Amino acid sequence: MDKQGILYIVATPIGNLEDITLRALRVLKEADLIASENISRTKGLLNYYGIKKPLISHRRENQERITKKIINMIKSGKDVALVSDAGTPGISDPGAYLVNKARQEGIKIVPVPGVSALSTAISISGLPYSEFIFLGFLPSHRKKRKRKLLQLHNFSYPIVIFESPHRLLNTLTDIKETFGNRKILLFKELTKLHEEIKEAELEKLIDELKTMDIKGEYVIIILPENKLIDEDDWKDEFLSEVDMMLREGLSTKDIAEYISKKEGLSYRKAYKKCLERKKVLYGG
Repeated sequence: MDKQGILYIVATPIGNLEDITLRALRVLKEADLIASENISRTKGLLNYYGIKKPLISHRRENQERITKKIINMIKSGKDVALVSDAGTPGISDPGAYLVNKARQEGIKIVPVPGVSALSTAISISGLPYSEFIFLGFLPSHRKKRKRKLLQLHNFSYPIVIFESPHRLLNTLTDIKETFGNRKILLFKELTKLHEEIKEAELEKLIDELKTMDIKGEYVIIILPENKLIDEDDWKDEFLSEVDMMLREGLSTKDIAEYISKKEGLSYRKAYKKCLERKKVLYGG
């Protein structure tokens, strides 16, 4: 039996062309074919690094037909590298369909990781959370978009959304109507020449954007509500929960982290309170 090829899932820059790994460049040079969501954009990247390879268009609109073609080529022994418009394929970009079909056919799939707008935004957000929810692009239809947001109204962790320039104001307005005048982080054109980061309450940000010519791609992070707990709140509502977790043997660190995330309290204050309760329960 002839040896099958490999499907490589290759992350490419989201803006700055230097944000690509040495391994990704090697794979792109060695692949027999590059499947691309945006051929003109991929050509720009390949030309920048002096890479000349055959390209095939792989978009959501043609993915069923092209996926069959790609799988047949891999089965015939060709190595194919899949790239998206920018960033990592499969993260709000085409790729999942091809990967699933290739897996069903027993084809070897190799990830070549790299940049993503999601991880880039989180890394510079400064948020003290180890958990968040990622929605990608919200539905374009307003009713469906509002329904999705309503499902997460009481979520107590950051919510990350991608958005295009022509829908940005509508999406921010829907977020404000759903979550109230919540504070958000807005990232524009990450790693590009006009990169910009804003932190503001929605009402102020919406008013500002209404006066601007909105361009570029955006990442939105909806921040959790900042629920401040005073001493009485601790006594009435949370101390019994802390006591129960201490009795179950959970560490002070883990309990403090849980309370901090759940209630928007600083970790330091939550840790101090947990230590106080531990002394009350066990002495010392």
